[in-house]
Amino acid sequence: MLILAILDMALLPGSAFATSYFLMKGTVFCDHPTMIYFIGVWLLALWMGYALYAIILALNRCVSFTRLDMYFKGNWEYFWLISPWFMILYHFLYGTPVIFTPQYYGWFFNPHMGYFEDIDGQYFNWAHTIENIIVATAIPLLYVVFFFYVKKIGKGRTNEPRDDKNLFGQILTMSLIISAAAVTYFVMQLSFTPYWVKCTGHYGWIIVQEILYVPVVYVLVDKELRQFLCYRIMLMLAVLDMVILLGSAFATAYFLMNGIVYCDHPTFMYFLGLWMMALWMGYALYAIILALNRCAAFTTMDVYFKGNWQYFWLIGPWFMVVYQAAFGSPGIFIPQYYGWFFNPHMGYFEDTEGRYFNWAHSIENIVVATVIPLLYLIFYFYVRRIAKGRTDNMSSNDRNLFAQIFIMSLIISVAAMVYFFMQTLFLPSWVKSMGHYGWIVVQGCPAVIYLTGNRTFQKKLFKKTAPGSNNSLSARQQKPVDTKTLKSLNSSPLP
Repeated sequence: MLILAILDMALLPGSAFATSYFLMKGTVFCDHPTMIYFIGVWLLALWMGYALYAIILALNRCVSFTRLDMYFKGNWEYFWLISPWFMILYHFLYGTPVIFTPQYYGWFFNPHMGYFEDIDGQYFNWAHTIENIIVATAIPLLYVVFFFYVKKIGKGRTNEPRDDKNLFGQILTMSLIISAAAVTYFVMQLSFTPYWVKCTGHYGWIIVQEILYVPVVYVLVDKELRQFLCYRIMLMLAVLDMVILLGSAFATAYFLMNGIVYCDHPTFMYFLGLWMMALWMGYALYAIILALNRCAAFTTMDVYFKGNWQYFWLIGPWFMVVYQAAFGSPGIFIPQYYGWFFNPHMGYFEDTEGRYFNWAHSIENIVVATVIPLLYLIFYFYVRRIAKGRTDNMSSNDRNLFAQIFIMSLIISVAAMVYFFMQTLFLPSWVKSMGHYGWIVVQGCPAVIYLTGNRTFQKKLFKKTAPGSNNSLSARQQKPVDTKTLKSLNSSPLP
């Protein structure tokens, strides 16, 4: 997993940052042939090793509950850790590189993709194709075989610690995503693949962002968590994230793929921009309220977040949403900057008279960018100088949740400030483009933060998805347990 993480960090500068830069500049292979060539070699070689490590990791997790785990111990470890690097080295030296093709927002072996089809297979990379097919088939097959092994043969050996089962579930999810990506990228390289499939394959991570919110919402609707105001606000934010992403990510990608401007679909784009801006206004207010709630939770001010006050905090932001939807200026998609702007002539005519300027949006973004950091700064000094003794009684879960919301809130603050500058200052085009990417990150990062760092989410999700978890406790309470049963429980806690 450490090697996979390092390879992820090494691949992202090419697959994400370089791709974004080339798109913003309209760069093609002829502009920087040497740089694009070596980036393509680097991306391909590292991906080949990455895919092998993914297969090895899936194999390791499946056999860890069987006797075959002996082949992943001792000197065997060096074999599994070192062997994928031979594949990486081979492709660095002899592999056919992928070349960036701006028409499809991705990297392809055929440098003439979209102009001349590679009928003779001159640029076809057999090693990459075969490995992607293996990844797409071997990983699911491994888990299917393991499932039947557990169900029919080795059912009695699955009394493993919960952490091991949790880790297995995480790696299963990650491995299946890698398999889906391998299939998609294999199909993308085929000459007869439709245009929209080629584009979808490269920005499929947006779909992953939406999918990640499904377990988040699933946990947040839990009756026990909904008793607390902070979790209800988090539920509201998660729902708004899912809705806003449909416009900020999917609609934006569709417009870019088809070269759509405001004049093509004025009514649709007008109401879409109005909808996104209105929901963002409410989203930003909920972010401030959540930060305020978490800071006040450790002080005597938490009385203002209990009782009837809760309805005020939950309903209040929707008045801003309704106001913005009824009277606000919509954001209009500008393809030159890959973002949404109040000035529909951005890049052609500057709005010197402020005709399209949205004061409510600008003021709220400034408030978000200043109030949230200020809240945490005041809370920091309060804890350090005045209420240090009270924080000793703070539970680890409270501190963990506070840290997660702190990180999420600061990301929202930075995005709000960048988007404000985008609308008002004469900034370079790459800054404006990155501002929209930042908006997508803001809508997608909470799900990742909650699922990876929040123990409450992990425990609730595991409890809800574990077989028999809903009635296992009541069954233990009603049925007497003898000494033999106690031994078979492997020291699991009794109710």
